Amino acid sequence: MRPVASIAMLSIGLALVVLALAFWPMWPGAVPLGVLGAIMAVLVLVERRYRGKASQPVDGWEPTPEKFLDEDTGQLMQVWYHPATGQRDYRPAQP
Repeated sequence: MRPVASIAMLSIGLALVVLALAFWPMWPGAVPLGVLGAIMAVLVLVERRYRGKASQPVDGWEPTPEKFLDEDTGQLMQVWYHPATGQRDYRPAQP
């Protein structure tokens, strides 16, 4: 998720939680909004674009000359290829 979208979703989620806490005694319908806001905030905080995949074999990966700039993190990434499986993996480029 792009940083601006992440900040917006986190802000909306936290705002829903605060509103639900402020208005739940007067308006019982605020509780589901607070739960929705909490779920949104948690999902934004745990979302990650590039995760290590434990099921991938350690041996046999070959770096390719392909490199690109990740727009979300601004980090230079390199494409790795596993010839036996045809899988591709995106890892931070080594300096």
